[in-house]
Amino acid sequence: MAALAACAAPPAMPAAQPPAQAPSPPEAAPTTAPAAAPATVDFLAWGDNADIPAWEALVKRYKEIAPNVTVNVTPVAEPNANFYPKLQTSIAGGTPPGVSSFQGWEWQPYADQDVLAPIDEFVNANPYFKDVYPEGVASIEGTTMRNGKRYLIPLQRAAMLMFYARKP
Repeated sequence: MAALAACAAPPAMPAAQPPAQAPSPPEAAPTTAPAAAPATVDFLAWGDNADIPAWEALVKRYKEIAPNVTVNVTPVAEPNANFYPKLQTSIAGGTPPGVSSFQGWEWQPYADQDVLAPIDEFVNANPYFKDVYPEGVASIEGTTMRNGKRYLIPLQRAAMLMFYARKP
């Protein structure tokens, strides 16, 4: 049998394949970034009625940078408008604002209770904040940092004065 097998015709060669096509070039990347998804931010703004135009100007400027974001500002004019009770009620009810303004001496308990998120990563990644947070300025660090973490962006500064009468 082996001798007969040796006399047999060799097996047929497979038919030649046509040359493979060159791979097509990858599609060009889009030239514009995809539009960001719409988002809404609720901002509880402490201050008084004179601050409302400033909040509106900030929102307008932010809209130029982030057109997909709608900012809903709720101004709470002091005195006696109960800003902090409104903030505490929204937190207790599970609907805290995404952004809130604070007086420099009122925010620390919120940070201690993990209600506020540290913003160090955001600040460090944004070159704009190099001017806002000059290193080593104790008055800024003391009013924006807690336990080594930054929680606030300084927005305005004010001085409190006390006067007294030497004679009644």
